[in-house]
Parts: sequence; structure tokens; C-alpha cells
Amino acid sequence: MGTDAAVTSQPTKTGASTVTNKKPKATEVLQNTTNAQKTAVEQRRQPTYQESTAMTLQLTDEAIVAAQGRSRLVQKMKADEAHRGMKVAQQYGLVLIDTKRGKRIILPPELWPIAFKESHDSVWAGHLRAPHTYERIARMYWWPDLLQEVKRWVRGCQDCGSWKARPREVIPPLRSLRGGDACDRWALDVAGPYPRAGGGERYVIAAVEYVTRYVVAVATERHTAEHVAEFLMKEVVLKFGVFRELLTDGAPELAGRSIEQLVLLLQAEQTNPVPYRPQMIGLVDRFHRTWKDTVSLYMHDDKQDDWE
Repeated sequence: MGTDAAVTSQPTKTGASTVTNKKPKATEVLQNTTNAQKTAVEQRRQPTYQESTAMTLQLTDEAIVAAQGRSRLVQKMKADEAHRGMKVAQQYGLVLIDTKRGKRIILPPELWPIAFKESHDSVWAGHLRAPHTYERIARMYWWPDLLQEVKRWVRGCQDCGSWKARPREVIPPLRSLRGGDACDRWALDVAGPYPRAGGGERYVIAAVEYVTRYVVAVATERHTAEHVAEFLMKEVVLKFGVFRELLTDGAPELAGRSIEQLVLLLQAEQTNPVPYRPQMIGLVDRFHRTWKDTVSLYMHDDKQDDWE
């Protein structure tokens, strides 16, 4: 029995052992583990085409050739050998079209998102505008209505919409405003605060008539909507008649409830120009600048409470 056990513990001529309960050596376990790790690494290094394009955002010739073979659009143009007067031919496995800018690769629709991400969404692309994105794609690729597709993609880009969105600037007409009759249109503005004057005044309310350029201005201690409405009624309406239009710059004291009620009572219209474009009420702004420059020449260096 002992001899049989000793014989069965030896390997046969073919190299296989008949013993099933033999413990593996430490070196064999380490080698098997190393081989399994290498196999796992090789499997990770060989992703599918969809995974590789999602990670690298690169279009390879092999991927394009395969996609062109699946595209009915590309195969139809290849069979016709022309598209809208442009020659279509296959070279080195790729279907090319001869455009005015030279030969370009016809990109199938399934690869358009990858081209957009590579030329617009990636870090290297920088989310540039549609013309720049179009130029990048058109250097190598072509497909029908490429420019329109690029514009549609850029308009729908969420990153561009959330980070680069800006209010559309409204450019005013390049013509002078019609003055109409005298005292029909007034521009209103408040300047200050200035050093407190002897009577406590710190602000200047001014109104300029657009036809005659006549200016009405008063110094006041406060510049609330009630004070501005009182100025309009006493200094403008009661002296020059009811106006039809009032131009203001949208400041809170010029758009308060008291101003709205006064304008409604006079059946007039209050116009707020484009934000951050003071040229629309340039007359009254220029007046403030002129009188400040003039008064500053007569101010004492040690005493600035007599400017009113």
C-alpha cells in the first residue's frame, strides 16, 4: 500500500499527476495571480469603440471606415460617385468628397456628436462660437448642412448657455431723437451725494428739455422718489406745462411709485434707455458735468459747503 501511494504521488509520463489533494506551491500561486492580473490589465486596455471614443474623443480612420460602411447616406453618395456636383470617391478605405476647399472625409451621422465634442466641448476646444467650431471640423470632415448642424449644436450647449450667456445688447437706432414740440420731452437725472452745503443740500436734481436745451435744476437734501416727483410738479409741470415723455436712467429714485403715479396722472410716458448706455440721456449727464467743472473752479480748498 505504501508503495502504491508513493508511485501515485509521482507525475506520469505525460506530465499529469494523479493526486487530487496535492497542495500547490507558493511560487505557483504567485505565478497564477500575476497572470490573472496581466489578463485583467490587457482587458482594461482594450475597450470597445464607444468606450474609447467617450474617453479620448478621437476619431480614428478605422472607426470612420466602419461607420461609413454602416451609413446608408455615405453608401448612397459612394454609389452615385457625386453629391450636389461634388465628386465622391474612396481612397485608402475612406470615402472622400471633393469640395471647394479640397478633399474632405464624409463623416456619418453616428459620429457627428464625437466630432462636436472634440471640436467644441473638449478642454482643448474651449467652447468657442459656431464659426470657430465650424472651421475646426471643416478642416478634415464634411457632411450635408454642416454649418447649420454646428450652429444647432452650439446653441444647445448647456455649458455655453450657463457660463457664457450674456444679455443681448440692444443697439439704439443711429439717428437723433425727434424733439417734437417744446416741452414735450424732458430728461431727468439726480447727481450726488456732494459735500453737505450750508443748507444741508447734498444732491442736485436736474431736468433738461430736448428741443430748447433749457435746464431746470435744484439742490436738495434728499433724493427720494417723493422729492423727485415734487420737483417735477413744481419746477416743470406748473411752469412749462404737461410733458409727453420723460427720459430717466432707471435709478430707483426715478422709478418709484410716486413717479409712476405722476406720469400716469399726466397721461405721459416714461422711457428707460438701454442699461449701461448713458448716451441716451446724454443731455442731462452733460449738464451735471458742466456745472460741476464750473463750480469746482470757485470752490475754496478748505471749505466746500457753498457749492449750492
